Amino acid sequence: MDLFDNLKQKVAGANKTIVFPEGQEPRIFRAAIRLKNDGLVVPILLGKVDEIKQNAENEGVDLGDIELIDPNTYPEDKFAEMVEAFVERRKGKNTLLINNVGTGRKWCDPIWKWNDPTPARLPG
Repeated sequence: MDLFDNLKQKVAGANKTIVFPEGQEPRIFRAAIRLKNDGLVVPILLGKVDEIKQNAENEGVDLGDIELIDPNTYPEDKFAEMVEAFVERRKGKNTLLINNVGTGRKWCDPIWKWNDPTPARLPG
């Protein structure tokens, strides 16, 4: 049994949710669809909803009932919960410092993430 088969066996039926950033990218939404269809995870795609839908249509792909979230329009209270959960799970790991909703929204933006030369880092 190879590594992928081992991982599939471990997560199958666990009903885990995985959030995929860059949800507008064909390789990302295709992977999310495959994982969902295989019953391995409940995927959520992050990105501009219209762009995700348009790219999927251009690729001839049906997103079905996969949840799409645009971080820029997501309700602030729910977004704050997501940021808190993310920071808690990544505590102690070398990740961007996200201490408020505004910073969290910037972090979800791939343009900001790669073009800002001075992102803060957590120690460790």
